[in-house]
Amino acid sequence: MKLIGLVSLFILISIKSFSFEYPRNHSLLASSEVKDSNALYLNFSNANFLWNNEFFSDIIEGYTLIGYHVTPQLQYHFSSNFKIDVGAHFLKYSGIDNFTTVIPTYSVTFLKNNYSVILGTLKGSIQHKMSDPLIFSERYFTKYIENGTQFLLNKDKLWLDVWLDWQTFIFPNDNQQEELVFGTNYIQQIFKNRHFKIEGIGSLLIGHTGGQIDTTNLNIKTLINYGLGVNISKDLSFKWLDRVSLESQYVGFSDNSPTLGSIYKNGSGFNNNLRFSKNKSFLQVGYWSADKFLSLMGNPIYQCESTVDESLNKDTRNLITANLFYSKSVFNGVYLGLMGDIYFDMESKETDYSMGLTIIIKQDFFLTRFEKRLK
Repeated sequence: MKLIGLVSLFILISIKSFSFEYPRNHSLLASSEVKDSNALYLNFSNANFLWNNEFFSDIIEGYTLIGYHVTPQLQYHFSSNFKIDVGAHFLKYSGIDNFTTVIPTYSVTFLKNNYSVILGTLKGSIQHKMSDPLIFSERYFTKYIENGTQFLLNKDKLWLDVWLDWQTFIFPNDNQQEELVFGTNYIQQIFKNRHFKIEGIGSLLIGHTGGQIDTTNLNIKTLINYGLGVNISKDLSFKWLDRVSLESQYVGFSDNSPTLGSIYKNGSGFNNNLRFSKNKSFLQVGYWSADKFLSLMGNPIYQCESTVDESLNKDTRNLITANLFYSKSVFNGVYLGLMGDIYFDMESKETDYSMGLTIIIKQDFFLTRFEKRLK
């Protein structure tokens, strides 16, 4: 892993492009939908990734992700407001002969005006647009599929995502608990003029593990993450800089289980980032301060609980961070991404870093149109 890290770092420095956290206005996160009637499409989604984490602190050990996932789907539009998608998701890591994940996908979507309702396979992971301490952007590669129900609203001054991801379904007498996550993310425009914008951000995640029909004696768990923040941005007209933004967010954790199962009952953190952007690329510097903070689905490097050894837990964390993200559309629907993260622990004086390369393909192919509705 050391050799991979040195080679990757050399490449990163050589191209002068220093988290896989796509900007909220990135094409990959666009919520626009094709509206058609009696038409059949083939949708092809593919992510190829090489991601190397060189971690040396007590919180998380280093590891490398390399592989790809592919999600082909057939999409049929009954009308301009109603469609179905059916396909499969395949996740393959290099160095393993078989697919790690093979999951069927199916969703029914109703669209009208500025909102949509989805039942089945959801628009998940980075498409929820949550910060990395709340939802780890790496889940785009490793946990791409979410299933349940989702409501999306996309207006000029308001973006809202409300969803229920049912992660584990159980039958009577199953020897496991049901698991589900409820989430909502809210981005509201507070003020905007020609070059200046202020947005308010509200986030909530509730994870529940339990059920009444299983045969386990495990305790019920209810864990909560929440966030409240503001993003202030100003458009510029420099050659190498077209936007500067400051985002500050307070995030919290609470274990509301009947029997405490976490190492902390409550915790919190402050995430502050100054971002310099050009098109879809950015350089970001930040400061993270946490007190007994835990996360359901967030980047573990921000947490106070060690995944290495419980004796290494830290009640407080203070990190100086730097993130570089370079994105380029090399073809219509084909995106190249180069990225690098640095985390400096102000207490231990240790530096962790990550770097990666991605090529993401999203294509829609029109197949045919039916003169009469299918029966």
